[in-house]
Amino acid sequence: MRKSLNKRLKIWAIALSVILVLSLTVGGTLAYMMTRTDPVNNQFEDAYVTCRVNRDGDIFDVTNTGNINAFIRATIVINWMDGNGNVRGIAPTGADVTLSVNETDWTVMDDGYLYYTRPVAPDQNTNDLITAITLNVAPPDGYRLSVEVVAEAIQAEGVTSDSGLQAILDAWGNN
Repeated sequence: MRKSLNKRLKIWAIALSVILVLSLTVGGTLAYMMTRTDPVNNQFEDAYVTCRVNRDGDIFDVTNTGNINAFIRATIVINWMDGNGNVRGIAPTGADVTLSVNETDWTVMDDGYLYYTRPVAPDQNTNDLITAITLNVAPPDGYRLSVEVVAEAIQAEGVTSDSGLQAILDAWGNN
């Protein structure tokens, strides 16, 4: 019985010694690293995607005002508007107004949007979307022609395949 007790005490002494050595080693390493390692400042810049429609007379284009390459799409809204900004209930027809749209750099889709054919870099403009507006009839009394372009941008970075383009179309609601 005494041998058994001595054997157990030896095992406990060895186990405690191993635990003590490991604790001192790990603790010492951590203490060294905490006092000797310089902090690393990670500097991340969030990507943001925005755009702005520009108008110079009858000519419209879009600027990527974000900080990352973007795909741009736009829709054109045409109305008769009075001096107070009220829209007439009857919109102009294709016979009333002729728009010259740049279909070389913009693709007209069935969803009512025009898609710029290339990504646009930050602070860069698309080529002209509308190059001329011709009013073919006199406006209704008290109204003038209102042409507005509404544009949207979506991140183009990382799109390298058809599946990437499909993800963008899905995000814009085009399946």
